Amino acid sequence: AAAALGCRALREACARKLGAFEERVQVHRWVDVVRHNDERGGCWVTMDGMVFDLEAWLPEHPGGATIIPQQALNADSTVFFELYHASRESFT
Repeated sequence: AAAALGCRALREACARKLGAFEERVQVHRWVDVVRHNDERGGCWVTMDGMVFDLEAWLPEHPGGATIIPQQALNADSTVFFELYHASRESFT
């Protein structure tokens, strides 16, 4: 948008933010996710192409610590997340 508008200040501000974002983001291949979950007993979950490390949070999960490993590991868990978290009440 900044380039289309010809707004140099906005373009520079976006570049600063995107640069910082890119430094914080890690890229994982699917084989890395599966290896982490299978060999290390981890709990990396994928949703919409993003990888989330739920290991530290898993014991606090309101649905218990077994449902996520049973349903969401080594598969895209987007649909499961949307099914179980469709209402505002699920976040209270």
